[in-house]
Amino acid sequence: MNTSHEKLTDLQRLSEEIIRQPREKALPCNLSNEWLHLLERDFRIALRNDDVEIVGDPLDYIKAPLTLIGHLAVGKNNGAWAAIDEDKLFRYFLLYQAEILLEIARRNGSVDSPPATLETIFMEREIYLLRPSQGFACEGFKS
Repeated sequence: MNTSHEKLTDLQRLSEEIIRQPREKALPCNLSNEWLHLLERDFRIALRNDDVEIVGDPLDYIKAPLTLIGHLAVGKNNGAWAAIDEDKLFRYFLLYQAEILLEIARRNGSVDSPPATLETIFMEREIYLLRPSQGFACEGFKS
């Protein structure tokens, strides 16, 4: 068990470094390693997939990912705000989490698939894994 206390992601800093930039900045491939790992942690805590001690309510950790999801959703909609129903938002949440994890794996050399773009973010797409001892994996699976 991790006994460190995990502080909430700094939303002001997120706004300055990502939200106030072009929408593409929120794509996982354009995030710094620090932001990738902070978001991965936030997803894990928000979905209660970790037993780490946290500060506040686990649902508070959903704020940074949801902020970026909204930012990207507007970008996909040519800059226009549109209502997103709860089911679609949850799907976007899970797909963005998958893209964050895929980007971490891609940077570690475990995945040989192109990074998500504004056109492909929030879409199911095939990815390809690299098997260290066997080379390129022929089969893909959908994120």
